[in-house]
Amino acid sequence: MKIVSESIAILVSIVCLCVSSPLHADDAESMPPVESASAVVTSDDGQVRVTATIKTSRIEVAVPIDVSIVVQTPEGSEVALPEKEEVEDQLVGWNVLQQRRQLDIPAGDSEPTRLWRLTLTIETLRVEPRSIPPLEIRYRLPDKPPASWGTIETPVLKVSVQSVVKAGRDPRSFREIKDSLPPAAKANSDWPFLPLLSSVVVLLGVAAAAGCWLYRRSRKRIHPADEAKRSIVGIESEFQRGSRTAAETIVDLDQVVRLMIQSSLPIPATALSRDELIQRLEERSIVFSGRDDPQLMELNRLMETADQVKYAGEPFTDATAAHLIDESLRLVERLSQGAEPSATKGAR
Repeated sequence: MKIVSESIAILVSIVCLCVSSPLHADDAESMPPVESASAVVTSDDGQVRVTATIKTSRIEVAVPIDVSIVVQTPEGSEVALPEKEEVEDQLVGWNVLQQRRQLDIPAGDSEPTRLWRLTLTIETLRVEPRSIPPLEIRYRLPDKPPASWGTIETPVLKVSVQSVVKAGRDPRSFREIKDSLPPAAKANSDWPFLPLLSSVVVLLGVAAAAGCWLYRRSRKRIHPADEAKRSIVGIESEFQRGSRTAAETIVDLDQVVRLMIQSSLPIPATALSRDELIQRLEERSIVFSGRDDPQLMELNRLMETADQVKYAGEPFTDATAAHLIDESLRLVERLSQGAEPSATKGAR
């Protein structure tokens, strides 16, 4: 049934495009030209070249665009492109829809150089002239020792985000987005029901397309465990870069784990104190086997440490924060998979 619905939607879309294209040829000719944008930066030693390109610098809200980032280095170099989570953290204000990578490919010119390419599909929901922030790229030249890595940032790309609502217009009033069509010709008397039949076909096509869109969108929802893991990885990345202290890291880990418990079990974890939450988990949870469960003890330690930071201002070392990051990932994995059969309440 889904295949039939998608086929009807595709057929109706093709017919609508074929009918509407001649009617609006003048509109297409009057559209402003597309302005591409490209920028280049070079390392201090002149051996590494980074080029960032977008097909147009004038975009619309919620319309995806492709950003191409190409790193050119001497042959034998190593390049570390930013990971998926790092890209999402550094592109503040942009939604990263897709990332594609091509690593260590020949440049195709006479010089012995290699290319690393990162292609991003992004969109923004903000309406204002803005820019695409830079990304940090690490590299090591062939004549440098293994531990000698340099960094270079991609160039900033200036873009102008256009709104679908014209400036000064009342957003509560409708506006014409296309010229009015001429009056329809009088229907042939031999086919009195042709207009009604056409309307029914169009409505069926629209309904099928909407159903397909909703189905595909529902499949893209992120599982709570994946969201929690991504948050913890982001916290760890900022902690390792030094942009987040050990105390901040511990408090944020406590919040992420509480949200994961609240999403997985019928327990309001974010509204309970540490003792109340531990008691509820012992009484109702099938995930932990009891107070002596090692991971429940680690959860208690994480929340106790976070309470000491929030309410007593206790200082903690980076080693403590790093240990709690690893334990938080294990707790999220345990909550997403459930307890072993021998550890459930019913097995007691």
